[in-house]
Amino acid sequence: PKVSYHAWLALSCLASFLADNFGLDQIIAWSIPMLMFLYPLSMVLILLSVFSPLFKRDGVVYFFVILFTVVP
Repeated sequence: PKVSYHAWLALSCLASFLADNFGLDQIIAWSIPMLMFLYPLSMVLILLSVFSPLFKRDGVVYFFVILFTVVP
């Protein structure tokens, strides 16, 4: 079923209201663990795409580099 414009608008307003009431410090505190996970992963993926001609886009290289990046 298609969600109406007014339903999306109400959901967006509610989410904004809740985020505003938590405060910036709380939002930053909740986002730091996610960012600490995503930043190294995104940097490694960018470097892999830049240097992909060196290993001919081999999937094994992507797998192990991402594995060793995600698992500390």
